Amino acid sequence: MKKLLFSSVLAALLVMSFAGLAVANNPALPLAFPHINSNDTGFFIVEQIGTFGSLVRAVPGQLVHSDFQLNTNSCASCHMTHTAAGENLLFQRTVTDTCFACHDGTIGVLNVLAAPRSAATGIERFGGSETAGTFGVTEEFNGSVHNVDGGVTLSGAPGGNRSAVTDSAGMLSTGWAGTFSCSSCHAPHGSYSIRLLHANPNFLGWRDQNLAEATNFATGGLWNRGNTLTIGAVVSGEVYHSVSVTAGVYEGVNNNITAPWLYGYLRGTTLATPLTVGTYTFPAGRYNQHNTRIYATNLYDPNSAADGGGPFSTQVNAVYLLNSFFDINYMTGVISITPGNRASLTDMGVNEANLRIDIGRALVVTASANPGRPALALDHLNTESYNQLNYNRFCAACHADYLPQGTGATGNAAARAAAMPGGYGTYSLAHRHTVNRAATQGGTMTVTGLSAAGAGNQLLCVSCHFAHGADSRMMRLADASLNDFTAPLEDVNPSSALKRYVNQAVCWSCHANSAATVFKNTNYYWNNYAANSGYNW
Repeated sequence: MKKLLFSSVLAALLVMSFAGLAVANNPALPLAFPHINSNDTGFFIVEQIGTFGSLVRAVPGQLVHSDFQLNTNSCASCHMTHTAAGENLLFQRTVTDTCFACHDGTIGVLNVLAAPRSAATGIERFGGSETAGTFGVTEEFNGSVHNVDGGVTLSGAPGGNRSAVTDSAGMLSTGWAGTFSCSSCHAPHGSYSIRLLHANPNFLGWRDQNLAEATNFATGGLWNRGNTLTIGAVVSGEVYHSVSVTAGVYEGVNNNITAPWLYGYLRGTTLATPLTVGTYTFPAGRYNQHNTRIYATNLYDPNSAADGGGPFSTQVNAVYLLNSFFDINYMTGVISITPGNRASLTDMGVNEANLRIDIGRALVVTASANPGRPALALDHLNTESYNQLNYNRFCAACHADYLPQGTGATGNAAARAAAMPGGYGTYSLAHRHTVNRAATQGGTMTVTGLSAAGAGNQLLCVSCHFAHGADSRMMRLADASLNDFTAPLEDVNPSSALKRYVNQAVCWSCHANSAATVFKNTNYYWNNYAANSGYNW
């Protein structure tokens, strides 16, 4: 009895001893081993969740958002494995909060919340970016921003899918219903484009192309079906066959198969037991439903699924998608296959003449650097060098109907109208200002682009609008002069609508300098603007 009592007392003393240690040294570890749990995993109190304290997030000299090295620690810049505050293990509650944790100026790099500066020169007047502007605007000066705080869905975009049209075999529930955030436009894990612009904004690369693909790629997607694969001879000195791709024709439109292609999948098929096709056996397991996908139509055609078989289809049998038998470089579009894998295709009964590939293309927005600006400046790019077509297409991934159809059609007005009637839109009908064109005498446009042929002074969505936010202190008058910072002229409406120019001054800016006779056959024009060389703004 005494021995039992002594044991109980000793146990109680030990518990009290370690309990005191836990309170004093959180976490509860012996003082001789202070680094066993150096990240304090599992010991955060509620107020500490989502904080890093003094922990090192990335290896010095390595990028945070791309070019991940074999010894990377960059993942920890945004994610926490066991004590995350948000979904997808984000260390803040939302995507936007996670982005703003670094890009709010606290670490001195790419501050998207910078307020316009009154005494600033160059890009600082715009919060650091002539193209994007800033989220650091105020209601006092008609401030407006792209709302990334999680309060709107992609379908709410003006010119977007507000009427709940289900397109591309399920796009509504998968894409348009998503919450708009920083990652709707930017790809935090890397990109083919400037400013980490997303390669697949609003799943544009997984939406079917339509007739717009033949003209200006307005509301049509970048995904096309039925391109032909041809396996060639074994490459000299190597142990694989080269594979060529020939663009197909889908619904009367020539496919565009320009790389890079998208690698990705939304779902897959689980094979519970092995499946034998011909003499080849597919093992049990999970098969990904790749959206850039290879198949043989004599065995299976995913496009024959009852729901259309598009990238968002729930009825495609991914077991029959043959991507795993090929080596695909999705960036360059180079494909090869080993002799062994080619033999496997023969074993399962593939007729090589029936090999096809459906391709989802990545959207790539390019621009040249401005050597007069430091590389880490928020806007170090030449604002007259943007890729016109792809930048406009990027905006139209959400603002689909604001990029009007028919702009690129050929022939006279009647021929263009017959090919693509005015007001055509996927989700709404209205006449809209064209953008895939040269800016008419647009000498006052500060942000323009290059056409595919390299011609300059091309009209962009961002020629008239900022991407992040704007207020009157950043806006211009019709002659391109900056507004008075301390006493700016303001919009007559409460919101500046992300515009670069006060009210509708941008209209006067271009059209007073164009061939538009309606403006020039007036006393006012010649007695005021022409007399003061206004036509040479």
